[in-house]
Amino acid sequence: MKICFILSRINQPAPPSSDRRIDGHQWALDIIESNADGPYYPHLAEHMDPSSYRFFAGRIAGVQPSSELPTGHPVAVSSAADWSFAGDEPGGSWIALKFDRQSDIVSLAGDVFLLQRWFYLQNGERWYFSNSLHFLHQHAQPRPEIDERSIPYMLIFGFMPNRYTPLKGVYSVRPGQSLTVECGQATISQRVHLPLERPDPEVFTGMDSNALKVKTCEGVLALIREAVASELKYLDSVTIPISGGMDSRFALGCALEVMPKDRIVTYTYGHPNSLDFQLGTGLAKQLGLRSIPVPMDTRPVEEILKDSFQCSEGMYLAFPNYPIGPLRDVLQPGTHVLSGYLGDTMWGSEDLSKPTDLAIDGDMGEHLFKLVLAKGLHCSITHVRKLLVADDWDAFGYKAAICALPGATLDERYSRWFAGDRDTNRINYALQMHRDRAFFLAPHVHSRIVKFAHGMPVEMRRKGFAYNAAMKTGFPELYGYPTTRNFGYPLEKNVKWRRRIIRRYWAIMSELEKQVFRVTGELFFHPRSGRRTYAHPLELQRNIHRSTVMQCLDELNPMTILDPKGIARLREAYYRRRPYPPQLLRSLITIHQWQKYYGKN
Repeated sequence: MKICFILSRINQPAPPSSDRRIDGHQWALDIIESNADGPYYPHLAEHMDPSSYRFFAGRIAGVQPSSELPTGHPVAVSSAADWSFAGDEPGGSWIALKFDRQSDIVSLAGDVFLLQRWFYLQNGERWYFSNSLHFLHQHAQPRPEIDERSIPYMLIFGFMPNRYTPLKGVYSVRPGQSLTVECGQATISQRVHLPLERPDPEVFTGMDSNALKVKTCEGVLALIREAVASELKYLDSVTIPISGGMDSRFALGCALEVMPKDRIVTYTYGHPNSLDFQLGTGLAKQLGLRSIPVPMDTRPVEEILKDSFQCSEGMYLAFPNYPIGPLRDVLQPGTHVLSGYLGDTMWGSEDLSKPTDLAIDGDMGEHLFKLVLAKGLHCSITHVRKLLVADDWDAFGYKAAICALPGATLDERYSRWFAGDRDTNRINYALQMHRDRAFFLAPHVHSRIVKFAHGMPVEMRRKGFAYNAAMKTGFPELYGYPTTRNFGYPLEKNVKWRRRIIRRYWAIMSELEKQVFRVTGELFFHPRSGRRTYAHPLELQRNIHRSTVMQCLDELNPMTILDPKGIARLREAYYRRRPYPPQLLRSLITIHQWQKYYGKN
């Protein structure tokens, strides 16, 4: 369902597309709905009485979905601008809105990890709030234009960071925020912070290291089991994507403890020769589970782009790394998908560990921004600047926002960027596909888990030590199964010499493929692990896609921020199959999609 709320003065006429109007004292709330597409919500509820209107969509872990507002949720029990939970915020994925018809206050919020999110726009005295960027654009009057200042961010990061969107004046509510509009004036409040605080190392001074390890691992296992059990409560069945990694099999192990095998369906995608594909399907077969192998998406690029835009709405790269077409056949309407989403990053795999990263050179904020550019780029700024008219790409002040991130340590501040920006704005769109049919369950981002995971000693987090140890203790059979990370061997097997040989072989084959590709335009080498598992970097160069890609580049409408000569050079390199940053091509195709869906009609 897509929904758009429009707040305006009561004496203003209702928009032509309004399905219904709720009058307040001096302001009115118009509602536009479409059940033809948009996110699927297991728990969808409204309540209206003479004093208020309230709306909830999503699902709270462990709560029975119904047509009533969820008990204990702020949308049902608190005043208009109050979004406080009693105790820890529950797991789940939701958006909610409250309209006080006596004071004319509208307030909205969503889950802390933005698994569901609000977009908002102010046009004069009229406010628009929607769960869909595209739907908001369709119904806003006048329609917001593309904000050219957004272009460098998509080119550099491959997603829209912070609260930014491709549209002028349209923003996304950020993690843990609530938006309140009173008398036409907006206030953004930080109702809750992502619990990413790191403990003082002195807290663990004097504690027996072995006892601390045992206690920590027991805590990890208990919390993940509890989170998965709460997500699966009241479900008749669940679908679990599994690969050759630990996150999916940890979730699978917990699911098998609370749900019979005949109610669990697994699916695995990737190139048939990849370890992720072979290990995922192999593990499901070994456990006696129904497994659906998902083929590669070999359709023409224009069909892929159309389906992908419905998922990402221009907030993430339009050409995805997963088989979006075949996956739609797997995710039937009403599917609940239990995902190992962010398990590795929540438990420490992406923590800073290199001495060069941790050695702060000058101001901590400046050092943090350098780390973000070193670790979070989709394409180098040097390459991006060749496409821009001016060198200054940061028109929104993203650097200042990163430098101002709170935290007592560099680790904590880096986690606030990584989890609160990169994960919520990139991974959410990358992993949650076909949300009109499937609802994604993400136990690893429950507040209690995030708080515990970041409160562990540093050595327990580093490289996911406690996470892997908990997996080994709770599910030794799954832990001992071969992994993609260890090149098709169990995690604890020493394959250092094999790794060197394999990587050398891959390098030779990749270079040979480049030479052959320049002549034939076809690809033949898919390494068994790594990023090419899902999408080859040169996929868009294949003969089947060339005419559509050339058309996209030719149709890029003139934009004052883009240098026509730079675009022409990239186009020529693509046409001649000369070396160029393939990531830039994916970003430019995404910008072409902005113009197609958000351009002037």
